[in-house]
Amino acid sequence: MVWLTQAIVSQRSSIAVSVAAPQVVLSRMPQLGGTIALTKGFLMSNSSAQRPTKPTRYSRTAILAFVASALGGLSAFFLGDVVVLPVAFSLAGVALGLISRKELQRDDALGGAGASAAGAIIGAIVLIIVLLPWVLVAFANVSAGTA
Repeated sequence: MVWLTQAIVSQRSSIAVSVAAPQVVLSRMPQLGGTIALTKGFLMSNSSAQRPTKPTRYSRTAILAFVASALGGLSAFFLGDVVVLPVAFSLAGVALGLISRKELQRDDALGGAGASAAGAIIGAIVLIIVLLPWVLVAFANVSAGTA
């Protein structure tokens, strides 16, 4: 059995609500561009304007940011005495991560926001871990007057 009611949503549009056994269907909603179904507490729509679109391609700079930061972390772990490689890779990861964030904001068709954020965050953490002992030693030498 289906019941049909009319409800005024605004002065310009009305909405028809039909209640069926497992599903409530709301139709004729021009501002959403389609029909909406409420099934078991979940809102579903057949409108393409409501569905999030999957990215068609991923940002190369976001992927490079993540890879550079990962290489910075790995080189810091395995080459503890060599400071140049971790710093260079981590700086590249942070810079590429920030560049790709701007790129992703400009183009909605690009994906890779997670890789971009991870690249920037991992790169910054590696920089702090690698450079903190050097900064502390330099600060101790300056405060002791042996610089």
